Amino acid sequence: MILQLVTIPVQPDKKDYFLEEFAKAQKPSLEEAGVTLYYATVEAANPNTVVLVEEYADQAALDSHLEEPFIKAFIEVIGECAAGEVVLRVYDGTMRT
Repeated sequence: MILQLVTIPVQPDKKDYFLEEFAKAQKPSLEEAGVTLYYATVEAANPNTVVLVEEYADQAALDSHLEEPFIKAFIEVIGECAAGEVVLRVYDGTMRT
């Protein structure tokens, strides 16, 4: 299992647009084989920082997800709305206790 956290500082005037576009990508993402978790949350200390929380069954599921046209379009939205460095963290989720 792969857990991916994407931290995105969003321009305040583009936050609503960003979240609307995320919602468009969320439903079809959750319908993909191997996508077990896909949601957005906002940092409590900084409401203009959005964290995407994603979980995939394996690398193949993540690779397939990234090839979806709606995800490629959403990645462009991230670029349009980011107010600074986007940080991607990937974790091996197989070590649960």
